Amino acid sequence: MGNDFRHNQPSARRTSLRRLSVGLLAVVALFASACGSGSDDGGGDSSGDDVDAGTPVPGGELVYGLEAETSGGWCLSESQLAVSGIMVARAIYDTLTVPDADGEYVPFLAESVESNEDYTQWTVTLRDGITFHDGTALDSTVVKNNIDSWRGEYPGRNPLLMRFAYGNLASVEVVDDLTLTITTNTPWPSLPAYLYYQGRVGIMAQA
Repeated sequence: MGNDFRHNQPSARRTSLRRLSVGLLAVVALFASACGSGSDDGGGDSSGDDVDAGTPVPGGELVYGLEAETSGGWCLSESQLAVSGIMVARAIYDTLTVPDADGEYVPFLAESVESNEDYTQWTVTLRDGITFHDGTALDSTVVKNNIDSWRGEYPGRNPLLMRFAYGNLASVEVVDDLTLTITTNTPWPSLPAYLYYQGRVGIMAQA
């Protein structure tokens, strides 16, 4: 019985392999048949009359759909954005910093973001020559007003989430047209990340 078992075992393996091979060939043949059954005229003649797009003009209406409600509109200091809402906001507004390929936060609208030795005061220098869509210049006063709106410094505005996120900010002061200082209550080494904050804190033009 032992000799018979050792002799028959390879035969059983060969039979199983043959069955597996036949099965695989059948699947491949079926797949190839399905792929080849499409119509040959799928890429038919797409020629037609040219459409005149006309001259671009400002204004109009944009209709968009998101996976969750975006409350507060696109005033970023008050809006509550889902993930897709943040993606839209990033396409509209730019931020002072952005993450690079290594996950470090580097200047973007800012030319530099530098701290003192204990990370309680930061100097933000803006890039020169940046303008908003309406042609107004980006300057330190506009940036200060944006940051102060997120901190809840303006009556009648409720920044909700950002009020807590920026709770460690003590003051924002304008030094000159392109420079401002941000003072914090306690050391805040991660401030450059909060000047991006997933793209939620894009800089808006002065209303």
